[in-house]
Amino acid sequence: MNTTWDIRVDRSLCIGSGMCAASSPAHFELGEDHKSHPRADVVDPDDEVLDAALNCPVEAITVSDHATGTVIAPE
Repeated sequence: MNTTWDIRVDRSLCIGSGMCAASSPAHFELGEDHKSHPRADVVDPDDEVLDAALNCPVEAITVSDHATGTVIAPE
């Protein structure tokens, strides 16, 4: 079975530090509102996505299993 992940950014928490876009530019970008936006809502598992979620200074990024909804990061 293929596993995929959902990426969500809580823009009410995001401070636009850009750490996610710098560490994982394939998955995140800063929008015109200067806040993080995932380039895709559903992605294949990638350590860069986990790093971005774990290094977000305000924990605005949530990564979860697409099939089950189980939160993968942050823990």
